Amino acid sequence: MKRSLLAALLYCACAAAPTRAEVLFDNFAPGDRYQGPGWVIGHSFLGGGTFVVGDAFRVAGGDFILSSVTLALSHFSGPNAVDVQFRADAAGLPGAVLEAWHFENLGEFGVLNPPVVADSVLHPLLSDGEQYWVTASASDVSEMVWNLNSTGDRGPQAFSEDGSPFQAYTDSDGAFRVVGAAVPEPATLTLLGVGALGLLGYSWRRRLLAA
Repeated sequence: MKRSLLAALLYCACAAAPTRAEVLFDNFAPGDRYQGPGWVIGHSFLGGGTFVVGDAFRVAGGDFILSSVTLALSHFSGPNAVDVQFRADAAGLPGAVLEAWHFENLGEFGVLNPPVVADSVLHPLLSDGEQYWVTASASDVSEMVWNLNSTGDRGPQAFSEDGSPFQAYTDSDGAFRVVGAAVPEPATLTLLGVGALGLLGYSWRRRLLAA
């Protein structure tokens, strides 16, 4: 009986789980191709300060939970490490960090290396119609690069220099992709709740009859 009940509960849980993964944004060319040049992340040894760079995208087609973020990143000089953040929007600028990742030993600048994949562990909810940001940062002694897309995509961008507030503008985006898993429809969640209550009630009744 316990095994049957457990199997039924697992079936209901799987039925209510996200059933499809969708690409929510992608400006890579076929074969994950991108351009050689890009935006400097971290310290610019050509002059200037230490930069955090961000690109925005907007969710469409329903609510999703984040599955992964893929970026074209490369190392130019200094310590080979970069931090990637997935952020909410705050009045058209990068806001609260919803999830973050740290990467080391990236491919060298000038070579079209395989993109870096950041798999989500926290799976933040992405609401239909809302804008979100992907930002990248590095230390003040590193010079990393977010390579540009090769599809001609231009969109909302933001940068922060030396810890100053983000500033927004529109320009060529870095190459990136965002994948999410669809959130079940409310009707599906209702069926799960009804099914779970029914199974619990059946189990309780069986225990009473066996007493």
